[in-house]
Amino acid sequence: MAATTLRAQLNAHITGMYTDGVVDEDTFEELRDEGTAVEVSRLFIYDASKIIDDIDILMEEPEVDFDEVEALTQHLMRCTSR
Repeated sequence: MAATTLRAQLNAHITGMYTDGVVDEDTFEELRDEGTAVEVSRLFIYDASKIIDDIDILMEEPEVDFDEVEALTQHLMRCTSR
């Protein structure tokens, strides 16, 4: 039952990415046909989590290096637009 629910959530997420224009039609079909959506989602979540953790660490510093925070934020934005 849990696997079915997770698969439905993943499919809904991928469909949302397609609807929002995050992935184009060819990429959407490739993800669905090859079953690579899980791996792509896992890699994205790992990368995004690492970047957010790095930003969090920087924001805890007594003197925040906003240039570095901005660079990481830009990197995160690029990750989400792929």
